[in-house]
Amino acid sequence: MPNNISISGRFRHIFDLHFDPTYHVTDEYTKVCFSSKGVPLILSAFQHMRQVAPQPEFMIWTRDSPPHVPSGELSTDVVIQVISNMTQTIREFLLDMPVYPALGNHDYWPQDQLLTSTNDIYQAAVVIAHVPVGYLPYARNTTAVRELYSERLVKIIRNYREIISGYFYGHTHRDSVMVLQDQQGEPVNSLFVTPAVTPIKSAEEPYSNNRDYGLLDIWQYYLNLIEANQEKRSDWKLEYVITEPFGLKDIQPHSLLQLALSFEMGQSEAFQKYFAILW
Repeated sequence: MPNNISISGRFRHIFDLHFDPTYHVTDEYTKVCFSSKGVPLILSAFQHMRQVAPQPEFMIWTRDSPPHVPSGELSTDVVIQVISNMTQTIREFLLDMPVYPALGNHDYWPQDQLLTSTNDIYQAAVVIAHVPVGYLPYARNTTAVRELYSERLVKIIRNYREIISGYFYGHTHRDSVMVLQDQQGEPVNSLFVTPAVTPIKSAEEPYSNNRDYGLLDIWQYYLNLIEANQEKRSDWKLEYVITEPFGLKDIQPHSLLQLALSFEMGQSEAFQKYFAILW
């Protein structure tokens, strides 16, 4: 195939399902389970994914399957069973679509354990993980992982800038985009944190990439839980296509850095659009 022909494709990113086996529907809010993220919401998300066209080539699943409950209410067997149920559900809805998972901090018992592993990287890749590097979007001077480890990970990202085209995370339940720069201020990589299927915000996020694995765009979907509960049905909607309001050609590091710098200008129209869309 000629080198000047560009091929684009899509993949989907979903995370933080937090399935609660004790979930039940009730009008008495005091009797709703601790995490209140049960089967109806999760199934509606998968049903929506199956209907969205065009379908992506694969999905990345950056986990956290068990519920947000105290450790004493879970066990290794319960956590394994929840993960098994979620895996089976994804297989039933997405059939033969390849799914690439990463373990989250709640996918162990007790929670918040870490595993170590090594992977050989060839030619080009994207990296998926649960807990992101960098600072939390809702707290000042607080990293998602301990600052020492965050700094080590940033150094690794900078070293592999020519190989890895993007990083995809979950964990914070917030919709976030980051641009990592090198010591000279040049953009190194784009990092994306996807909002959770479970509240605070409900969404699933397909991406696109071209032949050299450069990232092109994001389509963000959401579900209004108040309307869904009132109308007894789910209606997932497209919230934004990230390049459109800002006139971006892609979501690669240089484009996103230029967008971020434009926010610093007085009376920035770009910042007002960003604030309206993401906050």
